[in-house]
Amino acid sequence: MLNAGRRIRAFEKQHKRLKFSKTTTKATKLGKIKNNIDNLNKLKPSTESVSGAVSRHIQRWTRTLTQQELEYFALHVPTESWKKLADIVHFHPIKDFPSLPWFLPFCFGTSTLDESIVSHHLNDESKARIASYEDKLDTIIWYYEDLQYIKLDAEAQLHKIKLPLESPVAVIGDASGSMEVVIRTATILSLILTAVYSAKLNLFNTDMFLPTFTLKTIEDVLTLALTTKATDRTANVAGLVSYYDGKEVIKTFIILTDELENTETQLADGTSIQFFDLFMKYRAEVYTAKLVFISFISNQHGQGQMSTEFQDAYVPDVIQFKFSRDRLDLTKLDNLLGLLSTGSSGTFYDQLEKLQNEFQEKGVESVITNLFNKQTENSIPMETEITTK
Repeated sequence: MLNAGRRIRAFEKQHKRLKFSKTTTKATKLGKIKNNIDNLNKLKPSTESVSGAVSRHIQRWTRTLTQQELEYFALHVPTESWKKLADIVHFHPIKDFPSLPWFLPFCFGTSTLDESIVSHHLNDESKARIASYEDKLDTIIWYYEDLQYIKLDAEAQLHKIKLPLESPVAVIGDASGSMEVVIRTATILSLILTAVYSAKLNLFNTDMFLPTFTLKTIEDVLTLALTTKATDRTANVAGLVSYYDGKEVIKTFIILTDELENTETQLADGTSIQFFDLFMKYRAEVYTAKLVFISFISNQHGQGQMSTEFQDAYVPDVIQFKFSRDRLDLTKLDNLLGLLSTGSSGTFYDQLEKLQNEFQEKGVESVITNLFNKQTENSIPMETEITTK
């Protein structure tokens, strides 16, 4: 409000310059400037303004601020207020802040000095700690821009995802040498799916192995993704052996792999076997489980060695989602979760086309009735809460 008069004069000069310039100015641009002038006139005090005396009084005050006080402001107070005050008073960064010359440039976005307390302590951990300890929601909202922290945001998003899939679920991640290019992406996807479905997780190369620690947070996910190494040959069956030998019922298996199986694994009875044969034995002897391939293959129009084997054998309840090894696109994660929620290997448009054909052949009432009956039979609540910013 106190600075309204100066800003009005600035806008009036800009409006006059554009209005009488040789080049044509859009009416909308002139209109916005006029609106700004009108709005500022409403805010402008009738008698008071920022005089030189007021500015000098504020400048004398800022010169008395100690280094500790200014560092506290930099750490804990939003910079917007200081930017507005500087716009009114026209501070000199050195003369008006002699105890901390970098403070004013910092408020306008310049990085702090390396040796300052702010650069040492205003990190992701301190932001997370401040956000977690603060009880009042309005305080967090007020300081949101300063406390914004990707790990906390990702954590909240992860807990919001709820999708229907027959449980219990097991996620099997390929950590063999052929996955070296995509191991981090595959590990992150494995861990996300494990969290979403409260699934069991194991990894494999020539043998099965478990994660080195219990996963509880997004930070754990990123740490494991960075430390998991792709080594040895590819024995996809290794991730399945423990479930078969222990006769443990798993209703849905999700396997992330490049499908380049090149070695066998032995069962408890000494039999050497590969993935296809053991999965069929599991379906016959333990439970008729579903299988989801998340395949990292070079040719996305291709099928993949292992999924082709299941397709040729007409094995039911087997679906595939493909990622390109050469052009990884994690924006497809929403599509993957959508595919898992429908339990079908077809895309949304495939399903839509199929539904349209059924409407034409059987009629709307018959198709809708069948859909309701199918949902009742499955009795799995579909609750999806995926928010994006």
